[in-house]
Amino acid sequence: MRLILVLVLAAIAPVHATARQPYGPGFGGSAGSFTGPGSPGFLATCSTVANINNFLLQTSTFSTSNWTTAATGSGTAPTLTANAAVAPDSTTTAARLALSAIPSGTGSSSTVYQGATVDGNFLSGAVWMRGEAGGEKVVLAVTPDGTNFTYTWVTLTTTWQQVSVNNWQGNAGTMYFEIGVDQRVPTAAGSYPAATIDIWHPQINYGPDAAVPYLASTTTAASGTATLNCPASLAFRDFSTLTYNATAGPSGNGHVWPQNTGAYNSGGVSNPYFYTGAKIGSTYYALANSTTSADHNGWHTQILYSGDGMYSWTDAGLGNPVITGTAGTWNDHYLLHGSMAPSCSLATWCYYYSAMTSASVSSIGVATSSDLVHWTQYSGNPVITATQNGSANDPSLPSIVQVGSTLHMCSSQGDNFGMYLVRWQAPTSNTATWTWGGQLLGHRSGDWDDTVAGMIDCFWFQNSHGFYEIFYTALFSSSQKIGYAVAQCPTCRVFKRQDAPIITSASPATPQLGEYIGDVVAYENAGLFIITMTYDNATNTSFGFVATMTDH
Repeated sequence: MRLILVLVLAAIAPVHATARQPYGPGFGGSAGSFTGPGSPGFLATCSTVANINNFLLQTSTFSTSNWTTAATGSGTAPTLTANAAVAPDSTTTAARLALSAIPSGTGSSSTVYQGATVDGNFLSGAVWMRGEAGGEKVVLAVTPDGTNFTYTWVTLTTTWQQVSVNNWQGNAGTMYFEIGVDQRVPTAAGSYPAATIDIWHPQINYGPDAAVPYLASTTTAASGTATLNCPASLAFRDFSTLTYNATAGPSGNGHVWPQNTGAYNSGGVSNPYFYTGAKIGSTYYALANSTTSADHNGWHTQILYSGDGMYSWTDAGLGNPVITGTAGTWNDHYLLHGSMAPSCSLATWCYYYSAMTSASVSSIGVATSSDLVHWTQYSGNPVITATQNGSANDPSLPSIVQVGSTLHMCSSQGDNFGMYLVRWQAPTSNTATWTWGGQLLGHRSGDWDDTVAGMIDCFWFQNSHGFYEIFYTALFSSSQKIGYAVAQCPTCRVFKRQDAPIITSASPATPQLGEYIGDVVAYENAGLFIITMTYDNATNTSFGFVATMTDH
């Protein structure tokens, strides 16, 4: 919390079990009668008012004052004719692009392009295309330099289709948006015949998905808003009946994750993260962040707790701390936000967590265990480095879900002050090798969390209704609030609540909940929807607490 918190409470299956349940739908829960927005326990509407943009210019006319036809190698510049074809809206506003033949070889192209001025945020681009004959193979690509491309190859038909390049990071300068054939782009074919295609409504917009309403631009970039409705299978949960048990459980039996049970956690405990997939007998286990510093300025160890999986957790007292940072290495500073993986190719159990160097450079590593009590840090750490996707992004604070044979990780980008939630993925056959998946969730100008100092502490799970609920901490200069989103799948478009955060420091009717709340874990159990969080007053106190409501 603040710049740090998130713990993982690792629920554990029988030690010798060979199969584990994926994240969600809870433990002991059952599918409800959800049928969409307005169902019991869910809000009547599921939509978001999104800020949309178009950083390309002259997108309705394809004016040659902003669009350039060009060729490289053996190619010839195509012919571009504005307002020459009937568009999907039945108006004669589509442009016609006559591409030259490209012989076999490398480095040849015939394209139309425009250089768009963008910043370093995540962007997506799209354009409508169709072929005059059908079967034309063309590319939509973006590149900062003509060498490194984000692209989509498509074989056209005579029917209009929207082609997109989603979820790429801007160059904080000029990004070139091109349509045509280009042998410099990976997976290009050997040669191309001459072809004529129609193109309409190109757009570059903020965000991980180009599927937003089109916004026409003229000689300047355009901006506006649009209401995006959730698919019928999604709904926002109604948190208005959430009841806070700040003193831990229905009987008020003390702090949920007690601090000061040993020298290693004398300063506090953070991150009530809980994995519902398994246990040993009737006892659940969890790994939590711990600190010895009264000002909570250093979280250097992970300690083991045991408990009932809901309200009551105690220091397991089994050789704590079980994971410790090492001076002068990738994890010599904070050890934060652990997440147990439902599947692990490295050992029986994998526990992913983020750590920093003393220079505040973040990476993500993994610890392994055969019994959930004894933990060893993987010799190949970190498994996700600070520069893995090509820039100094400092991934941190992971949360993992599994879909089939793939693990999906949500993390912050930019240390503990990350301004986006991003996605990584790994096959269950190799859970030490993670690849970049782009932005998962970000804030935009005008959103309630537009002024955040960090967008951190992602947690996601699949609920009993089959869709995914995502929680995150919005870090402001002197407080934290909890945001919420839903999605059909880990790689699907995410819809964020725009109106307000779902939990603030003033939400619970108790004075002990100060400014720094965060690190939500949500799960379903025995008719309850349960949220655990961390409270941190930045000095002397840090512990977990619980909030509950009826699960529908």
